[in-house]
Amino acid sequence: DKLSMISGNSPQYNTVIGIYNNKFYWDNGPGNSKVTTIRKEYVNPSCGDTINESTFLVDNLYCDYWEGLNIGADNITLNCDGHMMEGDYAERDYGIGIPYKEGITIKNCDIQGFEKGILITGGSNHLIKDNSLTHNNAAENSCGICMSNSRYNIIDNNDISNNGAWGIYLSGGQFNNIFDNHVRGSDVNGLSL
Repeated sequence: DKLSMISGNSPQYNTVIGIYNNKFYWDNGPGNSKVTTIRKEYVNPSCGDTINESTFLVDNLYCDYWEGLNIGADNITLNCDGHMMEGDYAERDYGIGIPYKEGITIKNCDIQGFEKGILITGGSNHLIKDNSLTHNNAAENSCGICMSNSRYNIIDNNDISNNGAWGIYLSGGQFNNIFDNHVRGSDVNGLSL
């Protein structure tokens, strides 16, 4: 995409030369080239990336031969802002992986086409809210939200449909709250505890 204006400069000289390593290289007039770092909140992660700070998706992700995103730090939020994360319906892939972390929030994500939409392993105090998890059915044991040995989590107001075996699958763990979710079209159970 072309950038037509860089704030505070004459349109005549707002010519982006290129984008490399999250920096704009642009021309602000004769003999006055500039380098401007792109604000991190406007840089979309790529499939397979590990998120180590709160992240706001600015575009859809299409993940061929990769999982979606991994969460790599405690107490961060992934807000997809309604954007889609779509897999290639391959076994062993997941949309969002949360391994042994604390205090993660996942919200406003549209996740489809993986074996597991959201995979939570261990950890605690996660909030999974206002997401759409559909057609995560790449294998017989597919599920929209799969959680094992995790505690004190809230799964709230998600639309979970046609996700293979289970809509929501919990194994082990305790003190989890699941409410106000719309779960339908599972081959085995909508909710399995």
